Amino acid sequence: GVANVPVDYEKKGYSIIVKQTEIPNLNSSGLMMSGYNMGDNMFLYCYVNIGKLLKLDKNKTYEGTLYFDVATMMQKSNGNITDKIPAQSVVIKAGIMPIKPEVTEKDGIYKPNFSIGHYMTDEEYVKALGNIAKVNYKSGTDFEYKTFDTKLKASTDKDGNLYLIIGIDS
Repeated sequence: GVANVPVDYEKKGYSIIVKQTEIPNLNSSGLMMSGYNMGDNMFLYCYVNIGKLLKLDKNKTYEGTLYFDVATMMQKSNGNITDKIPAQSVVIKAGIMPIKPEVTEKDGIYKPNFSIGHYMTDEEYVKALGNIAKVNYKSGTDFEYKTFDTKLKASTDKDGNLYLIIGIDS
């Protein structure tokens, strides 16, 4: 999904790519989520109903730790909005929630049905985990893995739904 963008974002020059792809220098594959947002806010995310997948009990609280890697080729920079968005301003967020992540149109903007927060702020269901700047700079085109982890706690709904969400906030 994509949130905090104009309903007609494609006509306004936004570019969003979400696809399964190979990661060249890491000899692996993954879900690529990439977006060019014209310097405005954008939240690009993917989710899965782990409640149904794991057959979790209804109306029960679960807690655990989420670990995942992000392949990034973005290096830390001194860029700004007139140059380029610095990698340290692009934040990975993740969480679990009993509601299906969806967007609705409000005043010409796609708005999520959950609070994302501002950059490094946590919200009820979504936590800011860190930026996508590479730790070790090798070259501008090499990817490296950056590991993220967080403790999560949420309750399933009356049907056993619990959605895991991972997103990029810029």
